[in-house]
Amino acid sequence: MTQVTNYQDYRVYLKGVLEQRLRDNARYSLRAFARDLQVTPARLSEILNRKKGLSLEAATLMAKRLSLSEQETRFFCDLVQMADARSASAKKVAEIRIDREIQSQNFNTIQLDVFKVISDWHHFAILELTLVDGFRSDSAWIAKKLGISAHEVKAAIDRLVTLELLELKGKRLVKTDMKIT
Repeated sequence: MTQVTNYQDYRVYLKGVLEQRLRDNARYSLRAFARDLQVTPARLSEILNRKKGLSLEAATLMAKRLSLSEQETRFFCDLVQMADARSASAKKVAEIRIDREIQSQNFNTIQLDVFKVISDWHHFAILELTLVDGFRSDSAWIAKKLGISAHEVKAAIDRLVTLELLELKGKRLVKTDMKIT
């Protein structure tokens, strides 16, 4: 199960929940996730794509709809406040609470995006596929070549771009020179 306390960005957490539900049910969709969260699909898409944020009230309702515990709800709301609060002081307070929560867990964590790249084979396959003649920077094409869903490809591409392993030059995905050991 996807644990909110393993995340440092509430949007990445929501994407992780969506990915988990897609793995559990191939017929699940962004529209179904939006229905479960009681937001419109357009609004959810804007949130996930960093075009819109969440208010503290909306975050609390969303945490309830995700069946988060009281502690997880506080953490989720702090993540939202850290990202979307209007005042710098509210952001700072949320950041301090998040840091305390992470330190209280008494274990070392690696960034979830890094772990996903290491653990899911298709990330490296996408990187290598960019070097193949006839490569197309199209999620549906990549998904067909790798035998995975277009949503998994989109999430993997977003992750690879965030980690600077892949970059978008014009409309073409290009593997960067970053070395991984």
